[in-house]
Amino acid sequence: MNLREVLKKFGRNIGLKLTAVRAYAKQLFIALKHLRNCGVLHCDIKPDNMLVNEAKNVLKLCDFGNAMFAGKNEITPYLGAFTDQHFDQDLNFHATEEDPVTKKPVKRLLLSIKPKDIGVLISGFPGEDSKMLSNFKDLLDRIFVLDPEKRMTVSQALSHPFITGK
Repeated sequence: MNLREVLKKFGRNIGLKLTAVRAYAKQLFIALKHLRNCGVLHCDIKPDNMLVNEAKNVLKLCDFGNAMFAGKNEITPYLGAFTDQHFDQDLNFHATEEDPVTKKPVKRLLLSIKPKDIGVLISGFPGEDSKMLSNFKDLLDRIFVLDPEKRMTVSQALSHPFITGK
């Protein structure tokens, strides 16, 4: 099954245990590190493109149909549409949201892509270790940074306490 199907079937609208999230995240970071070492950009990472084995303990990245070698990037029609929809001429990331008063679409510059209430989202899981939750929040805070100079690297993510369990 792909990860989206696993989440629907076994997450029961509440998500997965943090130990499963840790295992899947570690395997995904290893895949990303391998892709980087090979000079490959996947270009379509999403839950649908992650396969989970029957025992639900192995996650593999799949569907390399949009993948390309770094440095040989072509702006495909798919990426041209995405670029115009989400980036300005200086490649600043913008989100289109509905104005609560006027109900009209408004573009807003985003410096971070993490949800504003991420602490609230992950703090209310009964039975989860508080230190692991804190480490998970810290990892998310560090990877959801748009500026690549400030964003955590894959190697740094692999040595993060949430991933190592230390």
